Amino acid sequence: MGSYLFIFESFGEDDTLKIIANILIVVSASTVYFDLFEQKSNIWGKIAFFFGLVLVYVSLFFLKDTYIDYRLEKEGMSTQASVKQTYTKSIKSIRYYALLNYQINQKTYEQSIDNQYLSLSEGDTIWIVYAQSNPEIFKIK
Repeated sequence: MGSYLFIFESFGEDDTLKIIANILIVVSASTVYFDLFEQKSNIWGKIAFFFGLVLVYVSLFFLKDTYIDYRLEKEGMSTQASVKQTYTKSIKSIRYYALLNYQINQKTYEQSIDNQYLSLSEGDTIWIVYAQSNPEIFKIK
């Protein structure tokens, strides 16, 4: 699960890249299985494995937020973050984002968040909760 979260979180707010990463993970895991057990499994075993892998993967996808909530509940700390800039991206529709800055132990972190419904402006400050062991894991309070 840690590898999955690392890959998933590394793409920031780009939903298209997240979808591509998810598909690549499922395909690569299936390929590894098929290469290792090709001689020992019939076609139904391969199909069952593939759908089982998809089921596990979809479960991990939906449990990601639960895992983040758990981490923040166990080791969450509050701090203020300031909005450094706001920007838009247009792929199929216009999406609004805000770039947050916050400082933990003399290190500055920058994170992009969806600003579609928050309507934040440059210079605004908001409270966030971050994980002590990984300050890049955070949620808006």
